Amino acid sequence: MINHLISPFTKGLIFAVIGAVMFSSKAIFIKLSYIENVHFMALLLLRGLFSIPIFLGIAIFEGRKKDRYRLKKMDIFMMLLLGFLGYYLSSVLDFYGLQFIPASLERVILYVYPTMVICFAALFFKRRVTFFQIVSLVLTYVGLVFVLGFQPINSSNLFIYKGVGFVFLSTVSYALFVLFSGEIIPRVGPVRFTALVMIFSYAFIFCHYFISFGFLFPYFSYKVIILGLCLGIICTVIPTLFLSQAIFLVGSSNTALAGAIGPISTVILAYFFLGENIDSIQFFGIALVLMGVGVLNSFGKKSVN
Repeated sequence: MINHLISPFTKGLIFAVIGAVMFSSKAIFIKLSYIENVHFMALLLLRGLFSIPIFLGIAIFEGRKKDRYRLKKMDIFMMLLLGFLGYYLSSVLDFYGLQFIPASLERVILYVYPTMVICFAALFFKRRVTFFQIVSLVLTYVGLVFVLGFQPINSSNLFIYKGVGFVFLSTVSYALFVLFSGEIIPRVGPVRFTALVMIFSYAFIFCHYFISFGFLFPYFSYKVIILGLCLGIICTVIPTLFLSQAIFLVGSSNTALAGAIGPISTVILAYFFLGENIDSIQFFGIALVLMGVGVLNSFGKKSVN
């Protein structure tokens, strides 16, 4: 009944928004884990230990379907590359950068990626940027300036700029992942694609950890284990599946634009869990971002790539 009332485009935007909110909560869990003096690679390892069994199960289940798409060598190569870019390189850079900057600042840098996706799409695939994508982009990013753009940065603290630089590189990597995912998901299918890409990405993460620290398994406190479980399920398994479904339904550019709502949720979560403040100017920015997503939902249906 509900499927008949909601269009595929709107359904895709819902997946994109919920996935973005869940992804955005990642910064909160990471910051809370760093309070416990956990190394960022150990935290990545812990996240993988909770999430990879689920992705392995999904990949096996999807691979046994009779009507499954038969993977070609180029498909496997592309998913290896996307696993490296999207959930290995981007995650390592992001986790490292978060050691030096607030969660809210990390979000605004990371969510520059919709502009990068649209620009990369025009550059690599000669896609036209539509008027309503531009309107949505302007509204969301003006809103983000009001929400996060006035966060104080101490110019004498070079570690903040170091964190900004690493998170920005993470954004570039993630934007490329979102863009090229839109080319392969229609063939492989969103669920199977996500499972395989995550398996490949965690293979890179595990290799990185064991090369750097050997085969000694780190000690985790009970609190860190709980935070790692949240990172693995709430911030990884569910939102990655939602993201792939959103890209399948509305395309990479629109998914990226709708996902710009993510930083707003980070500001709210950071206020409650990390003590970061929110004022009336930021609330005005939240309204602009919501308007931007609304424009995309109402007028962006003709361009789903």
